[in-house]
Order: sequence, then structure tokens, then C-alpha cells
Amino acid sequence: MSLLELLLVVQTAVPGDTVPPYLAFPEPGLDDPAAYEGYETRVYRDASGNAFQIYLNRSQGRVVHLWADALNESAGFTARDSAGAPAELAWSSGSAVVGASGRTRSVSYGLEAPSSITLGLLLLGSMRVERDFQYARRDSLPLDATPFPQPELSQLIDHIAKLPGAERARHLALLGVKTPGALRARLLPRITEQHGDTAWVVRVEQVSFDGKTHLWLALEGDARETVAAVRGGTVRIRRPAGGVVRFGVRVTTDAPALTPLSRAEIFNDDFRRFSETVRGDSAHPDRFRRLEREVRGMELLCSREKLMAGLPNFATYFGRDMLMTALLMEPVWAPAMPEHVIASALRKLSAAGDVSHEEALGGQAIREHASEYNRLVDAGQAAQARAVLQDLQAVRENYVMVDDDFQLPVVAARYLSDQRVPAARKRTFLLEERHLQRLVTNLAYVTRQAAAYARNPVATNLVGFPRDAEGRWISASWRDSRAGYGGGRFAMDVNVIWVPHALEAVGTILDVLQQLGMTPAIRDAPLAGFLRDRAALERA
Repeated sequence: MSLLELLLVVQTAVPGDTVPPYLAFPEPGLDDPAAYEGYETRVYRDASGNAFQIYLNRSQGRVVHLWADALNESAGFTARDSAGAPAELAWSSGSAVVGASGRTRSVSYGLEAPSSITLGLLLLGSMRVERDFQYARRDSLPLDATPFPQPELSQLIDHIAKLPGAERARHLALLGVKTPGALRARLLPRITEQHGDTAWVVRVEQVSFDGKTHLWLALEGDARETVAAVRGGTVRIRRPAGGVVRFGVRVTTDAPALTPLSRAEIFNDDFRRFSETVRGDSAHPDRFRRLEREVRGMELLCSREKLMAGLPNFATYFGRDMLMTALLMEPVWAPAMPEHVIASALRKLSAAGDVSHEEALGGQAIREHASEYNRLVDAGQAAQARAVLQDLQAVRENYVMVDDDFQLPVVAARYLSDQRVPAARKRTFLLEERHLQRLVTNLAYVTRQAAAYARNPVATNLVGFPRDAEGRWISASWRDSRAGYGGGRFAMDVNVIWVPHALEAVGTILDVLQQLGMTPAIRDAPLAGFLRDRAALERA
């Protein structure tokens, strides 16, 4: 038996389950095919229940695999035919195989094309990088081009190379390499190929820049029908006899998984009864198909760790999206469901008390830490820069948005005042992970932000946006494009809706805490003053 055949036997021996898509778009009878022209997507659940989305963008020949796990990963490639046009890829089966072995999880499925194809622009890492790759329209580049240069990483390597010998060795050791060249080799994936009598496999391995996690993309085929050849950063697959080219795709990761919530944990009894009633309406089957699709979509976004904003581009924590979802879904959510939302926001709260807008995970966290490292080295602070290298994948938070800071107390107040949730459960929740102390920190932040206008109600004392590096006001609320607020400083939605409701929520929370026998010690001046003088809080 050849080495390749042995490897394939080992792969086959790993326990796996054949599963249908959990969601698929477009769906006959439910979706307008014209709206999805050139685009098809399927979402599977991996062995840990995490969402694994595959989409085919036929207008560009791009195939992207999103893994909505704890690192928000992706693996993408572009396929073109022998004329250089986007390949007409299609699914070769309706199912996928999901498996797990040790620390790794894998998903495999099949694709086919009408004739020979070449794959290139291989990009494995963070979905944020794939998103930026497409925003920059680099999917139209030659297949052997560098898919998406990350200058902050190249600059970090250059900085390390210029350090004195002993200091350079310390920096490299933190990244698990001995030379700058070994570190530079991690910027692009390693591609290997093996050929046997009955099968071939091309394996693309991407080691994270810090060497701590791995993502693999394997292309597999029947050697009796097709031939694969690697050239540079491209893979050509052809069928000597002509006709349809079929190949398998296997994506494997060793990243941590999220802990998904079941629909019984997400939805309340009334909604589940309603869903069963719709299911039983045999006269209108499409109504249940639509409802079930919405329920499954919500399941894919919900985990104990966070509620994701959406697939595929925003498969991670976004404070505003999560908090707004909690308010909108309140009529159908289980009473305890807001605990996951509140806990996630509190876990990421800044020391000052403001809510994180967005987290940076995995490869995106590495990019942002690399920029910080470069800044420190340029400032001559090599020791501080070395400390950054100790955990390049540490989650980074973005606190620039304003509206989410005031949304958290609104959601928290509605949960704490919900009579369906037993008082004992509320106490337990508040005592876990320092939730009460962190919540008070947010309430103090909210009252500090509102205090100036409460004391002197003139327009310039309203809650305003921060400035960017060029001195312009950042659109730091839900219309967060550069033009979203027309360059203005004071947003109506923040000052007319969220701040008043947040201050009202502060009063509600303080009342509930007193009823629970959990009145905290409050030293922050504005919040402490409002606690003593509730009339002042009402006026504010």
C-alpha cells in the first residue's frame, strides 16, 4: 500500500457523519432564483455544532468556506476554466461528512466542473482577511498572485530582523521559530501533493503567524479519472478522457469550538407551540418551511459565548447587533436567553465601562497586535513590543461606537425586571463572573456621559461622537458608514432614544438590586448622586 493510500485509509477511519445542509440558499419554492443569480450557499453544522458555510460565487469563481467557530476562520480559493473564465462549479452531492479527531474538526464535501479547471488565490485564515480580500476586489487577480499581502506582518518580521542578536532571539522564540526566514514562511500556505494508483491529494496547510493554530484545505480526487498538478500557488485538475471533473474538498481546523445553544434554550414555550401549530398546517407547507429556516438561522448564530451578527461576513461578536437582537426577539425568546447577551457584553466591557462594538479574533487579532508591535518598536520600546508577542491571538476589542454603551442597561433592566425569571436565578447570574460589578461599571459610565447635559442642557453638552485621526467626527452609531451621519457630532438616535432609555434603565436596575438585597457600593460621583437623589435621575 502506498503512503497516499495509507493516509486515505487513516482519514476514512476517523469517525464521521454524513449530514445534509442545515440551511441552503436559494431554496426552490421559497427564493427568487434571479435574486441569487450566480450565487449558491450551504450551511452545515460540524461535529461540535458550529456553523460551517460554503458559498459558490460563480461570477468570480470564488469558493469560500466560513467556519463560525471561536476564531472566525475561512478557507477560500478561486477556480477558472482553461480559457481563464470563472469555472462553472456545482455541488457533486447533497451532503457533507463532518468528523472530529483529538483537537481537530473537519468537514468534507464534493464539487464538480464541466471541464478542466485551475484553482488559485488560496487564502486560509481569518474571515476578516477574506472579507478584506473581496472588498479590495483581489479575486480578479491572476491565480498565482499573492492573494492578500498583510503589510503589518511583513513589517513585524523586518523589525525583528533588525533587532540585536539576543533580543531578536527572544522575540523569535515567543513565535516558535529561530530565524526571520522561518517566520516569513508562515505568510503563505504550504502546498504539498501526493499521488497513488487510485487516489491523489493536494494538501494546503496554513500555520497561524504565531504558530499556535492550523487550518488545512485538502483537495482529493480519483486518480483513475482525474490528474492534479501543483504549480507555484495553483492547482490544475484535469480529466484526460474529457468530461466532468469531480473532486473532494476537506477543510480541517484545530481552533476551539463555540458551545451552541439549542432551540429549546433560545425560544420560549409559546413560540415553540406556535411553531408546532404551523408545522401541522398541511394546507400551507411553505409557511412552515420559511419559519423553520428562520429558526435554524437563529440557532446557527447563538452560542453560550456570544450571539453572532450574521453569516458569512460577520460571524462574530458585535455589541450593537447582539443587544438590538435581544430587544427585537424578546416576545419569542426564552426568559433566560438575555443572560447570554448581557454576560457576553459584560465580559468584554472596558475598564471605563463602555461596551465593545466588535471583537478581533485569530488572524485578525494577530494583524492588529502586529500593528501595535510595530508602533512600539518604532518608538524604541522593544521590551513592551516583546510583551505583545506573548499572545498575538489575544482577543482585541473595538470601543469606538457610542450607541451600544447605552443599549446594555436597557437590555439588563428588562431582564432583571422580568417576573418570569425567578429572583434566585437573577441573584446567581449577577454573582457569576463579577457580573454585578461590571454592570455597575457600565451604569457609572452611562451616567458620566449623560451628566453634562443633565446639569446644563445645551446642545454642546449632548453625548457626541469621537473624532478620527483626521479630526472628523466618526459615525459612531448604527449608521456607521463615513457618510452615515453627514459628518455630524450629535446623533438623534443616541441622545433622543438611547440615553433617556438608558437613564430610565439605571433607575430600574437600582430598584431591582435593592429588592434582591444586592445593593452595591457605588462611589462614582454621578451614579452615586443619582442613587441618593432619584428625582435628579428622573430629571436627567
